This record gives sequence, structure tokens and C-alpha cells, in this order.
Amino acid sequence: MKQGQKFLVKFAACAVWASLVVSAGAAQETPAQPVRPIGVFKNVQADQLILHTDSGTDLTVQLPADVEVLRVPPGAKNLQQAVKIPVGEISPSDRVLIMGSFSADQKSMVATRVLDMSQAALAQAHQAQRLDWERRGISGVVQSLDPAAKTLVLAVPNTPPTPGNPTHPVTLPLAPDGTVGPPG
Repeated sequence: MKQGQKFLVKFAACAVWASLVVSAGAAQETPAQPVRPIGVFKNVQADQLILHTDSGTDLTVQLPADVEVLRVPPGAKNLQQAVKIPVGEISPSDRVLIMGSFSADQKSMVATRVLDMSQAALAQAHQAQRLDWERRGISGVVQSLDPAAKTLVLAVPNTPPTPGNPTHPVTLPLAPDGTVGPPG
């Protein structure tokens, strides 16, 4: 074989090998996004619970005997107000955040800490927020918005007319960030 032919054979062999390596690499699946272990508690068995994550998957969580379970009140910014509870106090539909280590397939994990937010406490907090909105809020139809003057004019039903204001508009100031301030 001539020198040029040997080079072409080696080059062709390298090209075939490189294409096989590239295609094998492309065939491997890219790793899935890690499952975020936060969601709604579904049920508990002896030493494990099933968590329906916010992403829609179910996650089996192993609960070792030394797992720390804390009940966190709605709106808490840190764990200073959290109260230690037994695993048995976690109720279905509670919001749960699990801390621990995942299995390789990310379908199960071993918990080191469970943060629980009671469904009843969440419902009570939402009710209080809704009542606060009803008490302090205002609703109506937007009549005009003037970004230059930073005002929003609403037509509010059941508002008594004021002198020079027979159509019941309420003018609200806009804050520098564009949010609506208190009635002015």
C-alpha cells in the first residue's frame, strides 16, 4: 500500500470512530431537571410519605426515625416561629417542603427535615387576606389612566356623589413603581 492510501485508510477509520462517538453521546439522555421536593402531602405509611410535587410528579419520601418535622406558620420568613411536631400530625393536603438526599432516578428521597404548612392554617390566612381586601380595597371600572400625572380614575358603583363629581369617579395616585396608592 502506498503512503497516501495508508493515510486515507487511517483518516477514514478515525472519521468513522469519531462519528460513532458523537452519535453515542447524542443518544444519551440529557439529565432531567432535579425534582423540587415541594408540594402537597398525599399520604403517610409507616416510615414514608408520598408527596405530590408542584411539578406534577409523585415523590416517595423515606422518613428515618431521626427526621426533624417542623410546622411553619403561613407568611413566616424564617424558621424562628416553626414548631416541632411528630410525623403523625402531617395531614393530607398540607403543603410540605422536604430537605434530604435524592435517589439516582429522582423518584424517591431520604428526608432529613420536613417543613409542613397546615392546610387549615393556609385556609385561615387566605380568608384573612380576602377579608382585608374587602375591607380596605376598592373596585370599579377604569375610566382613565394618566402616567404623566400619576393618577388612575375609577368609576366606582355605590359611591355617593361629591360636589363637582356627579359620575362617582375616584382618583387614585400612582406610586413611582406604578402601583396604586390609597384613595386621594
